[in-house]
Amino acid sequence: MATRRELTTEELADTQRLKQLWKKNAPALGLTQAAASKEFGFANQSAISQYLNGRIPLNMQTASRFANLLKVPLGAISPAHASNASSSSPLENAMKKAFKTGDNCELVPVVSSMQSIVGNSDFLLVDRSQKKPCKGVFLVGMGADTKTLRLTPHKGSYRVTGLVPDTEVTLPIQALDAMNIIGKVSGVMMSLEDHF
Repeated sequence: MATRRELTTEELADTQRLKQLWKKNAPALGLTQAAASKEFGFANQSAISQYLNGRIPLNMQTASRFANLLKVPLGAISPAHASNASSSSPLENAMKKAFKTGDNCELVPVVSSMQSIVGNSDFLLVDRSQKKPCKGVFLVGMGADTKTLRLTPHKGSYRVTGLVPDTEVTLPIQALDAMNIIGKVSGVMMSLEDHF
């Protein structure tokens, strides 16, 4: 059996920060290791336990997904990954230019609760300045969860896909005004090596 390499000091610090944030935030959010493993698409909670206990290092995508799940900025878990994410701005800038979005956009990792609308994408480009309901796909905070909803105006109301699985519902405009709309999805990004 192959032996694992030891984690670097920085990687260990990341996993320690993750473990502290997990202990602090997971109970309030109703998260369990089993629920997190399901959200990440893991077969069981073993990998989550290994991340939390510093046995395997966090890559940027996994750290981003934990940050999203725990409702904290990426830098709270991994300052290095947060720095790399901001220094990878040529990609983010290219997406902003391609989708004609402003500076209020950011890349958000896709979790399973978003996939019914955006498929197997890895990241969403979300414009946080666009919170007013209109036609399009929006990132919406729903309690401890984050979902993507497709909104289509219809006779003084909106048809909403993604709120109820496999069902389109019609909601009055006032119901959408009461939702925690984080921003409008301007684009999606997929890592090709993960899908081929």
